[in-house]
Amino acid sequence: MKVFRKYFILILLLAVATSIFGKNISTTAVYSVKVIVYTFIVVVFLLRLSGSLVQSGKLNIYYVILILYILSIILKFITALFDMQTGAIYFYLTSAFQILLAVFFILFNVNSEKVQLNITSRS
Repeated sequence: MKVFRKYFILILLLAVATSIFGKNISTTAVYSVKVIVYTFIVVVFLLRLSGSLVQSGKLNIYYVILILYILSIILKFITALFDMQTGAIYFYLTSAFQILLAVFFILFNVNSEKVQLNITSRS
């Protein structure tokens, strides 16, 4: 866990430095840092999802939807980096998808029983 914390601090410092000095850095570099930060966030939520799954034997759909949301952000940045023609169309499609996910986040929270899916076998 100490290694994980060290990477967290490193990525946090990288994100802060990019936001402070972002005007002097190319768009490609800024998007690349954002992709790295969001990928780290996905790993954090995957760890939380697996911890929740092991502890309670229930799959928390909230975390799954949250990971999908963050992955759509990552794909949006990657598409904007590499393909500007498709990037504009993809930007609007993912924005509509993210609005639908926002409605889900408004209706449910992480502790809601409705988003807990029991996956243990009934014997």
